[in-house]
Amino acid sequence: MHARRYFYKALESDQGRMGPALVLIARLYRVEEAASSMTSEMRLALRQQYSRKVLSSLRSYLEQIRAEVLPKSPAAAAVRYTLNQWEALCRYTTDGDLLIDNGGVVRPNRSFAIGRNNWP
Repeated sequence: MHARRYFYKALESDQGRMGPALVLIARLYRVEEAASSMTSEMRLALRQQYSRKVLSSLRSYLEQIRAEVLPKSPAAAAVRYTLNQWEALCRYTTDGDLLIDNGGVVRPNRSFAIGRNNWP
C-alpha cells in the first residue's frame, strides 16, 4: 500500500516511468482480488504462479529506471522505497494468510494517531 502510494504521487511528475510500475502493481492487486474467496493454500499457489512473476518484472523494471530518475524526485523516492522494502513487500507471496497490504490494519488505528497528535 505504501509503495503504491509513492508511485501514485510520482505519477504527476514522471508519468512515462511511473505508469508502467503502477500497471504492474495493479496486476498484483488483480491477483489478490481473484484470490479473495480462496483458501489460504489456494491463494498461496495462485501467488506463487502469478504474483511472483509480476514482482520479478517489477523489480527488474525498477532496477532499470533507478539510474534514470533524478535523485531527489518523487519517482526516485518511489523506486528507492520499494527496492529498500523489497523483502517485506514480497513476504505475502510466501504465506497464503498474509494480505498484500496492511491498509485494513492501519486505517482503524489512524484516528488514535491523529488524536494523539492533536492532544495538547
